[in-house]
Amino acid sequence: MSDARRTRRMHCQSCSDVIGMYEPIVLVDPPEFRETSLAAEPELLDSAAACLHRACATDLDDPYG
Repeated sequence: MSDARRTRRMHCQSCSDVIGMYEPIVLVDPPEFRETSLAAEPELLDSAAACLHRACATDLDDPYG
């Protein structure tokens, strides 16, 4: 992983807190919601898709449809 990626941070689009590299996240990529992590998919740092902490996603109305 490049040094630039290591220093960049992704923030939850619900609570604005930093999302950890190995933390489970919910990727909101309409019409789908799916779980992943930045460790599994580091390219998400460059993505426009909405990412949420798992706990924040459970606050949504039925995020898994």
